[in-house]
Formats: sequence, structure tokens, C-alpha cells
Amino acid sequence: GLDVCVCASGSLRVLMASSAPVLLSMLLAVCTAFNLDPLVSVVKSGGRRSLFGFSVALHQDQSSGAYRLLVGAPMERAEPGVLANRTGGVYVCPISSDPGDCTRDLIEDMWLGVSVASQGPPGGRVLACGHRFAKLYGAYRLRHMTGRCYVRGNHLQYNDSDAHWQNPDQVCSGEVMCTMGMSAAISQTEIIVGSPGSFDWQGTSKNTASHPKPVQASRGGCVYSYVCAGNVHDDARGSVFLALKSSSGLQILQRLRGEQTGSYYGNALAVLDLNNDGWNDLLVGAPFFFQRLEEVGGAVYVYLNTGGRFDSRPTLVLRGPQHSAFGMSLCAAGDLDQDGFQGKASGQSWGRSWGRSWERSWGRSWG
Repeated sequence: GLDVCVCASGSLRVLMASSAPVLLSMLLAVCTAFNLDPLVSVVKSGGRRSLFGFSVALHQDQSSGAYRLLVGAPMERAEPGVLANRTGGVYVCPISSDPGDCTRDLIEDMWLGVSVASQGPPGGRVLACGHRFAKLYGAYRLRHMTGRCYVRGNHLQYNDSDAHWQNPDQVCSGEVMCTMGMSAAISQTEIIVGSPGSFDWQGTSKNTASHPKPVQASRGGCVYSYVCAGNVHDDARGSVFLALKSSSGLQILQRLRGEQTGSYYGNALAVLDLNNDGWNDLLVGAPFFFQRLEEVGGAVYVYLNTGGRFDSRPTLVLRGPQHSAFGMSLCAAGDLDQDGFQGKASGQSWGRSWGRSWERSWGRSWG
């Protein structure tokens, strides 16, 4: 089915969905269940203390049709010859059973890989950001942590025609701690980046169009009709806001709350149709959720969409191993095994002191 990547900062696993129809006689009611297949999974691992799996995205090579995972490792060591210790990096991983066949790609610098995104067809570009990029300003050479994002073409190489995507207007140049690129998304026409340090740490999003024009910033502005936004510090437990975008601004439709103080509920979000009912479902990561007695570290909450709304209680909660930060990043991984169901990819940055990523798949059974 449409498979899913779940990251527990340190690793990434891709779990394939299975569809198992079951026929029960003398029953008129239809029961539906959603299954994860832990036996059919793809695991990718990165370097020690690199935070491999901090961010993850699915990318398709348009010439070959092959899918690859883009995995951020923002604490990765510098390449040989670079005058720095840790620069961060982005890895490209084939969908295979080999956990160590990822290759380092794109330009490395300033926690690059804290967020990664794929544009998808027809554009097929790749976006990678590093929020700790800093510039020196004024006579006193004050250090402003503005952040920076890079765009690469479908083959992960720079294209001069994409220069206007690179945010030349330096919208954060007037702010000391903009940290632009902490989160990021790319559509066919626009790039949307989060900058939580803006407006005295109130945070904002900044939109830039594919046709060159000045970047517009707004406190919560977005290009989509419906918006999902996480707030990990709300009421200490975190929350996710579902909003409708209109000409007058954002109208809050629903608020989902985390269950544990300090869990960072809302740190990562993914939207995909898990059960093929035509409605997009919601996954919410809480990488610092823990249960000491059960040795749980990190969680992903699954909310199935019921006619445009989500129940306040999750349909399913996935939990990772202790100290793994499971759910640090999430992405919809597409229907990799062609069974008609979507999947997800997730990362854990601190599993066994190195990074790891994995994918999971969803299936449906009828009875």
C-alpha cells in the first residue's frame, strides 16, 4: 500500500502494508482493521551521533521512476577537506534491504538536513534547509542565525534556472535568531519555511513563489486551503491546530492535544490517506514521549479522518524503543509495494547513539 516512513532520530524504518481479505459467513456487518507488517520493513542506519533520521522525505527520480529516501543528518561530520568539524548532511537511500547503502549528497553546512522535502512530479525538485546558518552584520560583526535553504533539481544537482527558489531576498537579515528552515515544504509553485525565532520567538512562516518576487512573511500564513500546524510547547504537552485558510486569515477548526508533558507532541506531522476512503488522515509525532516501565521512547499518533474531522482520541498509537526519539520526523512514503495502501517513513535520531530510519506499511482486512 501507500507505505509510511517513521523516524526515531537515529534510524528510519519503512514498513510495507499488507492486504488480507477474510470472509466470515453468517455475518452481515463489515469490520475494518488496519495492520502494520513488522516482518516486511526497510531499515537504514547512519553515523554515530549524526542525528541521522532527524528529517525524511520520499523522492522519485522522474527519468527512471525509482523511489529514494532523503534522510537528514544535521550533526554529521564534515567531509574531508572542509574546515569544520560537524556540518550536517543529507543522505540518499535506495529502497532496499541493505541498511548501509545510503550515500551522502547535496551541499553540507550549518545543520543542513534539519528539514528535507521533495516537490514531487512534475517539478521533482528537492529542498534541504539548515536553520543554524549564520551571517555577520555591522561594524561589530554581530552573528545573526538567519538559516538558509537550498533547492536542487530532480537529479539532486544545482540548476541555474532554479536560482530564484534560493530565497535571494534574505528575508531574515533583519532578525538575530530567525532560524529559518527549521521546518519546510515545497509545492509546485511555492516554498514554505518555518522560522520559530521570528517575532521574538512567536514564530512565523515565510512563502516564496516559483516566479521571482519579494518574499512575503506572515504569522501563520500558508498557501493551502486547510492547514495543520504543530505547537510543541502549547500547555507543555503540545498540540496540533487544524485551520481553514480564508481571505481574512486562518480560522481554527480543531485542536488536538498531546497527552504527556514534554513529549514534543506536534514536532512532526504527516498527512496521507491511510485507509483509501478519500479522506486524508493525520499522523503526529511526539519523539520525547516515554513510559519507563515499558521502555518506550517516542510515539506516533494516528488519527483517521471521519468526514472532515478527527476524534480527539487517536485511532492508534505507535511507540518506539527507549531513548530512540521515535517520531522525530514523518513522511508519506507512497504506495511502494503497489498494494493500494499508503505507507509512512519515520526516523529516530538517538537509537544506539547513531541514526536510523524505517518505513511502515498499512493494510486493510475485511470480515
